[in-house]
Amino acid sequence: MISSRDFQNPQDARYDVGGYFRSPRLELVPHIPQEARRLLDVGCAAGEFGKTLKSIRDIEVIGVELDPQAAEMAQRHLDEVITGNIETLTLPFPDGYFDCITCADVLEHLVDPWNTLLKLKRLLAPEGTFVISLPNVSFFEILFACVQGFWTYTDHGILDRTHLRFFTPLEAQRMMENAELEVVTIEPLCGVSEDKLPRDSEGFVALWGIRLGPLDDRQYLTLRTFQTLVIARTLPLEPFNAACQAFEKGDFMRAYRLAHLAKKEPVERRKMLLEETANRLGYLILPEEIYREYVECNPKNSDALAELAICLIMSNQTGQAKPWVQKARALDPENSLAVGATGLAALALAQYDTAFRLLADALERGRLVPALVDAFLDVAERLGRFSDAQELLERRGIKLFQHIAVLRRYAELLERHGEHDRAVEYAKRAAAISSYPEDAQRVLAKLHENTP
Repeated sequence: MISSRDFQNPQDARYDVGGYFRSPRLELVPHIPQEARRLLDVGCAAGEFGKTLKSIRDIEVIGVELDPQAAEMAQRHLDEVITGNIETLTLPFPDGYFDCITCADVLEHLVDPWNTLLKLKRLLAPEGTFVISLPNVSFFEILFACVQGFWTYTDHGILDRTHLRFFTPLEAQRMMENAELEVVTIEPLCGVSEDKLPRDSEGFVALWGIRLGPLDDRQYLTLRTFQTLVIARTLPLEPFNAACQAFEKGDFMRAYRLAHLAKKEPVERRKMLLEETANRLGYLILPEEIYREYVECNPKNSDALAELAICLIMSNQTGQAKPWVQKARALDPENSLAVGATGLAALALAQYDTAFRLLADALERGRLVPALVDAFLDVAERLGRFSDAQELLERRGIKLFQHIAVLRRYAELLERHGEHDRAVEYAKRAAAISSYPEDAQRVLAKLHENTP
């Protein structure tokens, strides 16, 4: 049956219920803070999202919309609608006016989303919330097509022909952090399930004759993510103090985020708190910029130079690490961290015997650095020398170590090598300090399953 709709301009369908400008974006509603009383919806379209929000709570919603027809429709539902380009508009609101700002699939359409984010940030109250959705350009369909030479624009979707900027989840996070925003959540908003893009036992995925991998869990999730949700907050007035308070409360993730962003605090104090929280979170290294900042403040400190080298090697930048190792050893030829960095480089080159010798030397003479201990356990297992590694680490005090991921891995290796009771002991220690008790408890439960 043919209807009059078949003869309409396809553009008109954008304004129909469920069309481009009439999506209620219900998936974003649960992420709007309950305490928010004033919301700015940038790219409000025809106002369906704000209409839904106002129907379920007492909230003022002000919209900004580029399309005049959609903006006129939004006027019926929102408290106020400003028509124009958010990049050039001067919004008539005082600093800190809004509790929440939403940008649902907006930033990718802008010439300069980075400065626009800063412009909007001033309108948020202290600890106000951004709720942002972005298409993920590293979605598997785009990535595999790109490998085959295709980058074809379409009328909608990730390669919408009106998109000017493209983001992966990691780059979205960096954009927020560069704007000095605390990233509370970055997760898939929609994507495909594992059965649609299976990962084989070796960690590879295959499509259209292309095999990609091995992929860790984060990379695999990114590949399956079509759209990314980012929730970010403006910083507290005293972010470092807030980080310390979060640490004392056991909220290690927030402590880590805030310590990273507390740029006015001396880097030595930030680095110390970051290391403490990283231990509880299981991170082997800190963000590269922290090590670089620490080196800038301590250019003659061989440990600082070597730590930067370790970070670069762990981030697959081994070539860039070499001059920092050389500088560290020029200042102190016996520096254990520089020796350890050289061991990491050997491991990256699959020179396992050399890596074992250098890492053992570094750990014998220096402190137990998480990245070095983890790499030492890795290479020891590859060489069948776990007992040698165990003897060294026990002598050097791994029993007092405070790093959740290393303790958990050590427990798993002890179990694999038949030392069940000791494995349980280390798993319990990991569970006691973990910021994710459920993860540590799963390891412990698995070990108890093997109890004779």
